Amino acid sequence: MKTLKLGLCFLFFATAIHAQVERQGPYFSLSYFGILGTHPGVKVSLMHPIFQPKGQADLTQTNEALAGISLLFYYHRRNQIGLGGTLELAVRNRRAEGTNKELALGIGYLRTFLPNKVYHFDQAEPLKKSSGQLLKSLAIGLGRSFHSRLDANFWMIRPTLLHLRPFNRGSTLNFALDAGIYFP
Repeated sequence: MKTLKLGLCFLFFATAIHAQVERQGPYFSLSYFGILGTHPGVKVSLMHPIFQPKGQADLTQTNEALAGISLLFYYHRRNQIGLGGTLELAVRNRRAEGTNKELALGIGYLRTFLPNKVYHFDQAEPLKKSSGQLLKSLAIGLGRSFHSRLDANFWMIRPTLLHLRPFNRGSTLNFALDAGIYFP
């Protein structure tokens, strides 16, 4: 519930700042999200421009800061199903010749559904059932536009490093491959 409230506040904040941005609207994306590159999944994102440097009236390139929310799902055969959401901040550079670059940071919640019951053990407290994992992400994106316009649809590949705080360890690192199409 706290994550949902934080997400709504985050989107409200991004919408309030949007009034001072020259860009028209949000980016919607649909992408393949594979944990370790091989366990298939889907990621749906909505990114909203929140800042664009002054003097960006140039038609050849645009730099912008984005804030957004993503929902993700993946399937790890014979192990788990993952369902989660992240809040992301990103910096994106788009050029009219078609090159797109991005750096994104995210924080969120990942809930894994395992075939067996999982419990969390703490010496100070009795056994309790596990509820989920804190998820932090760092992504570097490279892509290309379909047309030579800044408002054209584009594809992007984002290798992503995930830092998880799961139920049975201090932390763990995972890799995810995020490859999809963005619709401005």
